[in-house]
Amino acid sequence: MTKIREEHFRRLIVVRQLLIANAGGLTIDSDPILISQTILSMHDAADHTLAVIADFLNIPEHNKIMYLMDYFSKINNHDQKNRVLEGRDYFSQLNTVRNSFKHQGILPNQRQWYTVVERTKEYIHGWCRLYLDLDLNEMNLMDLVTDETVKNYYKEGNHLYLERKYKNALESLAKALYKALDTYPGLPTSLWYYSNEHAALMLLAFGVHPSHFLSLKNYLPNVKEKDGLLEIQWDTRKTGHPGNWTEKSVNFCLEKVLEIALKIQNITWHPYPVEFYFIYDDMITAKSDGVELWREESNRFSLKPPIINPIRTMKKDEQLRCVVAFPEKDALANALAGVTDKEKISKLTIFSYEIPGHWVYVKEDEVEVSYTPKDAEYVKKYFGHIF
Repeated sequence: MTKIREEHFRRLIVVRQLLIANAGGLTIDSDPILISQTILSMHDAADHTLAVIADFLNIPEHNKIMYLMDYFSKINNHDQKNRVLEGRDYFSQLNTVRNSFKHQGILPNQRQWYTVVERTKEYIHGWCRLYLDLDLNEMNLMDLVTDETVKNYYKEGNHLYLERKYKNALESLAKALYKALDTYPGLPTSLWYYSNEHAALMLLAFGVHPSHFLSLKNYLPNVKEKDGLLEIQWDTRKTGHPGNWTEKSVNFCLEKVLEIALKIQNITWHPYPVEFYFIYDDMITAKSDGVELWREESNRFSLKPPIINPIRTMKKDEQLRCVVAFPEKDALANALAGVTDKEKISKLTIFSYEIPGHWVYVKEDEVEVSYTPKDAEYVKKYFGHIF
């Protein structure tokens, strides 16, 4: 492989990232605006690549401002080895479509341009092999990861992979992915904690193949964060067993963790409304002394009233963090229980970790119901404004 200057290397890293970031995101039915944006990116990728080649070959005036189509004649006319720079016709069309969209707002033909990434990639890889003796796939994209924690965990996983310590490599890659997903903006907590299917759907918008993401998550152990430390949890009876700790599987995970980290590290804020119970608990406050919490024992095959079992009493102004299920006005149930209108007692069903066992009841008119932020680290981290 040809030794190239650092500025060339970094520029080609950007080219590879443009190709990866846009791969797999288009279909024949894609929005023309999305296709247009991709055409702009592919124009930039081709422009960067040809600028590096022109500089590498010391083409006259290579350091001056040149447009994409200028490179074809300059390189073909001044290459001492008389090689032919392929793709002039294709990129002439791409340049025309790009200019029409950029300067006149004319949208491209979807059927013609939905494969623009694959076609551009084919040409760029060919140019790099022909003029630079360089395989673009062998360039290390790790240097483009901006989050140092993600990068360090990834490097650790790659090092363990080379040492054939595949289980340990997967653990480090799991931490890298956890931290990468933690940067997804607008979410109430790390995307890692969402269901795999939900996360795959959200990442699809950024070109992450859903089946690849699902396979990746199943290869990796679970990660939990506690007191700032990441803890690894394998589920041996599912996919966390030695049968999956192979060179091939770790190599797949190395590729996909890096791809995901690069594709999402610069995305903008993502609107995602949060469900109430994700960040809040209900709170009941006793209005007076002696507010009783009770459970009921009943036989569903009997019409007799349930047996009341007192659990505890609350003092005036005492509070209990809980989840409240508000009462349903069920006339049929009241009638079957033999409760008259005068005897109806509106009760709340509550569940609280402060009370052992299952749910309990409390009279609705004896407590005030409010809510308070959950006492959880992720709430403090992501929703500090509600405290």
